[in-house]
Amino acid sequence: MSKEIHITFSNGVVYSVPAKFVAEHRADYYASKFEGEEGTYEEIFDDEMWVLDDEKELVDWMSGHMDWVDVEEKATLSHVEGVDKSDEFTNSKKKLIE
Repeated sequence: MSKEIHITFSNGVVYSVPAKFVAEHRADYYASKFEGEEGTYEEIFDDEMWVLDDEKELVDWMSGHMDWVDVEEKATLSHVEGVDKSDEFTNSKKKLIE
């Protein structure tokens, strides 16, 4: 089973986002930033994928460097009630599920 990050909004709505998607977003950032200085894009990208085993780092990255629009297409809905996801995304509860 692949790892997911569950995002719970204030009204109890839960979305699941593949942890690999978040890890790749982070790895792409660092690979683009340090390409040439610390290795090739591919080397840096691969080295940064360790984050798949670190719930805190994944959740911190998602909360601090991503917005709802970044994950919306990858998010799987569990339950729907009216909520403004754009306003709540950054501070919503997130948890890595294996």
